[in-house]
Amino acid sequence: MGAFLQIAAVRRRVVKCCISSFSGVLLSLAWGAALAQVQVPSCADLGQWALKLDRNVLWQPNSIGGKARIPEFLVSGETAVLFGKPLLEWSEEDTKVARQAVLDCRKSTKDKAESAAYNVAQSTLVSRVAGVVKGLAQARADSAKAMSTLSNEPASFALLRFLSALAAVATPEGYSRAQRTSTGGLSNEAAAAARSLLTSVRELTQSDITEIVATPASKAAEAMRAQVAEGLVAEINSVPANGQGLLTLEQMTQALLREYGPVLKSSAGVVRAALEKRRSAVSEEVTSLLIQHIGESEVDGGTAFADIDMRTHEALLPYLPSAQATRVREAAEARRQQVAETLLAEMQRSLATLPRTNASIQQLEQLTKTINSWPSSANPFKPRFLELVKVTGGEILAEVNRAEAGPLRGRIYESPFGHKLEFVDQARVFFKEADQTAAGTYTEEKDGRVVITINQHSIVWEREGARLKSGEMTLARVK
Repeated sequence: MGAFLQIAAVRRRVVKCCISSFSGVLLSLAWGAALAQVQVPSCADLGQWALKLDRNVLWQPNSIGGKARIPEFLVSGETAVLFGKPLLEWSEEDTKVARQAVLDCRKSTKDKAESAAYNVAQSTLVSRVAGVVKGLAQARADSAKAMSTLSNEPASFALLRFLSALAAVATPEGYSRAQRTSTGGLSNEAAAAARSLLTSVRELTQSDITEIVATPASKAAEAMRAQVAEGLVAEINSVPANGQGLLTLEQMTQALLREYGPVLKSSAGVVRAALEKRRSAVSEEVTSLLIQHIGESEVDGGTAFADIDMRTHEALLPYLPSAQATRVREAAEARRQQVAETLLAEMQRSLATLPRTNASIQQLEQLTKTINSWPSSANPFKPRFLELVKVTGGEILAEVNRAEAGPLRGRIYESPFGHKLEFVDQARVFFKEADQTAAGTYTEEKDGRVVITINQHSIVWEREGARLKSGEMTLARVK
């Protein structure tokens, strides 16, 4: 339902004045006249009236789709004058009195046309008018009851939204919009009343819809807007000054534009101003916190740059004003530069003390992988680190190569995966893989490469310190 509805629905102040004050008035408007019965006209007047009744010209109670249909002549001023009371104010008893008058006059007439007209009139009173009168009375009672229930509902945006929709319910478009308006956020009782009202209002007359529903709803909504806006402002001011709060304010801003503004109308300006003020304060606080946290990032060769990225919260920056987002990004970049210089100095000191061994070469290879795994934000700094590792590795490898120089005779090399090369003498070599051992020959080239031939298949190996490498396979000297 959006951020505002979740916030505003918890407010418990009640606006009753404009709906409840109408209840007694509306009851008297709807049923006050029903206390007096219809008058019984003379047969002469009733006969002329019956002859004018046309069952094919129908009246319906409203423009929003009520089901009731009765001859239009029955709701005319002529019918009201004849019976001393508008048909739409009749009670069920009034209908019985009118029908009995028609039956009595039919018995006394000798005119066939008049008799036929009486038959049509009494049939209409029984089959249509009685149902319409009863249904109208029920719809009025149900609608008034539902409006009374809504008047007891605490003020909230959910109630204001529904009342605003009801204010236009007298038109087909307005009724359709009211049907689509969510009752989420209302109490169960009020939500049930809202659903009941949207059913009963269809059977009201057009004037009833205005008097019983639309006008009271409009006035109640107008009286409630400032109060609802005040509650929303209080909730806006309580939004925490952190990243989640910034996102909440963004959701509120979007909801104000999309849904809440049209309902709050003139009061929306107060909410909009509160949103802008709070968003400005929260943005400044969040900006300061982000910059502070960036400055406290860890200085670890494996995770330093990823930690800065995490503390920058790049996904949050679009919700900050551009100037503040720029400040955060600049602080992050400055911190990366600072961390890079610190790490580079530490690496220079560390590499300078590395022993000139094959293990150090393996250590440098792992360090290269670590540097390459740094996030893209560290790309400007990677070349300097990689070059330092390369130079140091080259120096150590040269020394190890000198120490490992000489014939392979008698040496054994193994891999962690069960491979083994055993150089038996100046020409023969055994290659073991799992539980199988193959015999072959080898040749040492002047450039340090070794060509091993087994089963007429030759493989070239590179000597790299105390290791032999061929493609993805590396074997380290164990003897």
